[in-house]
Amino acid sequence: MKFKYSIFRNPRILIPLGCIAVLLIGIYWWKKPATPNYQTVTINFSDIEEKVVSAGVLQPVNKVEVGAQVSGQLQNLHVQLGQAVKRGDVLATIDPSIARNDLLNAEATLEQQVAQQESKQSELEQAERELVRQNIMFQGDAASRLDAEQAATKVRTMKADMRALAAQIRQTQIGVESARTKLGYTQITAPIDGEVVNIATLEGQTIISVQQAPVIMTLAKLDTMTVKAQVSEADVVHLHPGQTVYFTTLGDTEARHFGKLRTIQPTPEKSADKSNNPIFYSALFDVPNPKREFWSDMTVMVRFILNEAKHVLVVPVIALGEKDKEGRYEVRVLKEDGTISQRKVSIAINDHVNAQIKEGLAEGDRVITGDKSNPEKPD
Repeated sequence: MKFKYSIFRNPRILIPLGCIAVLLIGIYWWKKPATPNYQTVTINFSDIEEKVVSAGVLQPVNKVEVGAQVSGQLQNLHVQLGQAVKRGDVLATIDPSIARNDLLNAEATLEQQVAQQESKQSELEQAERELVRQNIMFQGDAASRLDAEQAATKVRTMKADMRALAAQIRQTQIGVESARTKLGYTQITAPIDGEVVNIATLEGQTIISVQQAPVIMTLAKLDTMTVKAQVSEADVVHLHPGQTVYFTTLGDTEARHFGKLRTIQPTPEKSADKSNNPIFYSALFDVPNPKREFWSDMTVMVRFILNEAKHVLVVPVIALGEKDKEGRYEVRVLKEDGTISQRKVSIAINDHVNAQIKEGLAEGDRVITGDKSNPEKPD
């Protein structure tokens, strides 16, 4: 009897062997090192800026809150919101009845006192003539010393009364001028050339100006705006007046509007808790606004230029390795044959995205910034 046996004809053995083979092939390919697939950036020329970035708001250079100095009902508003006015133009009228009556009363009192002064002056002149007559009679023994002294006392008393009345008249004249001034305050005029940017009080409202002057409207000159930027205490030390600065608006993030830093307010913005909150200082600069494209309280993004360079070679900051003792950085350059060369690079301006190359790289060099074949492992 002929007996033949083969493991390849036995399915109980063949299936486990196949599984083992597949497992071994998977382990092999899993253990096999991946071919590097580097991310690179080609070195080219570009512009670069080192800057401090902050948020700010636009405010008119000159803004005045126009208030009322007298109480009364606001009878008329002679302007509308957005209207341009000139200095001295009448903006509003407060009911002048009370102020006019006060002026009339003061003028009547003044007239009465002036009349009293004229009467007292006549009496004084009469008393002086009587004093002369008494002195002549006393010298001729026709009158007693007592009569002469009484006449002199009367003259002195009347002169003192005249001085007191003159002081009252001056005081009343001041009252007349004050009443006339208050009457003038019922006509509210523009203190500056500008535009009406806010109306806080409407016709018919009663204004009470006893403790403080209530605001009726606000005027502003919009042909020049001031940018008020909030700069942190860590960045403000790098700023100085005269520095170039520009801003962009939220409505147009591409258009740059340039100016020169005018001043930095030495006192920081008030904070309820300075121990836990950051400290910010206000940096101010002006910008022309001839087209009225900027509006009060508009939010802007501000850039203060610390350093800048035009048309220079730049390298991505992510490509820079460790910094050595000489201040140079290690950079890996991918050659055309696929090999890698190590370079030492000196940089100048660093805007935290790109860095200006001083030496170590040339235009067209391909620097490695990452490895696509192993994205989870830092390159």
